[in-house]
Amino acid sequence: MILIYLGAQHTQQSTYQQVLQTMQLPVRFLSDAQTEATLNELFEHREHEQHAHPLSHPLMVMKDVSDAQFQRIMQQFHANGLSMERKAMWTIHNQDWSFARLAEEIEEEHRYFADREQLYAIFSASNHKDPQAYAPASWKAYAATLTRLYGQLARQEPSPQELKAMLEEAKAAEAALLPRSILNTDQ
Repeated sequence: MILIYLGAQHTQQSTYQQVLQTMQLPVRFLSDAQTEATLNELFEHREHEQHAHPLSHPLMVMKDVSDAQFQRIMQQFHANGLSMERKAMWTIHNQDWSFARLAEEIEEEHRYFADREQLYAIFSASNHKDPQAYAPASWKAYAATLTRLYGQLARQEPSPQELKAMLEEAKAAEAALLPRSILNTDQ
């Protein structure tokens, strides 16, 4: 069975439903008033409506869906112009979580990976910078900071707060780079 919350994208519900029906997969579409129910309650149809709790993004939660089925679902969504960026599987670990809590966990995970991707983009961009184009002291500080942060990231997976601090430090190091041309303006 599949649970889908579309929120503001509810106008696409019939297309999602058609795709999943052609695959003979049972689906339930959730309203804002159902997001506080636990996954178990939702999969077993024993939830009761609560305060409406709109979520920021659509979310699909699957139970008893094989990897092959999941791949076919995503292919069919794509073929029909649909996307579902946030998805999860029902597990023993999350079965008693509310749908909204699972959505927040997934949001935190997305933010984490977005920050991580941004940090790696800064590392990558640094490889294309010409050290000769910058004031020697500012380049030395920049290179030292990025080298230390890269090593830190390679040694262990930072917490979301640590990663955010690392990203801010890398951005600050990049912003502090002084072009060599600034040094030559008095000549």
